[in-house]
Amino acid sequence: SPSAAFDLSLDNAAITDEDTAPEPFITVNAEPIPLGAIDTLSIRVGGEWRPSAAWALRGGYVYRPSPLPKPIYQTNTIDSGAHVLSLGGGFALYEDDAHPKAALRINLGLQLTLLTATTVMKAEGASLDGAYTFGGHIWSGTLDLSHDF
Repeated sequence: SPSAAFDLSLDNAAITDEDTAPEPFITVNAEPIPLGAIDTLSIRVGGEWRPSAAWALRGGYVYRPSPLPKPIYQTNTIDSGAHVLSLGGGFALYEDDAHPKAALRINLGLQLTLLTATTVMKAEGASLDGAYTFGGHIWSGTLDLSHDF
């Protein structure tokens, strides 16, 4: 569980003499809050097309369902399902036909993660603020340079 686990104890040791045992004012032992996560199944689809030995074009898609239930109680561990789209390409620079290893490979990739908009209605008495909605999108990119020896 990613929730905080801590022990806290406040007593009167600073205001009593050494012969008197301190009396606790507050004692808290926080137990981890179970997330309720479940196993999920994601099917991924991807492909690569090579118009020539030097060029490659790639694409892919995956739907990743959220393993977490909606956070309707006090905790707010939020997650939503995600549609992930990716595009990329690569180029290999060869010295000549006699050398099958690439002197340099350049690969570029771009990925878009679309988080499903999710509305959470808090259970009665669990939150003063009530409902909220979360979602959005995440862009990421990669550049890969490699050399064969």
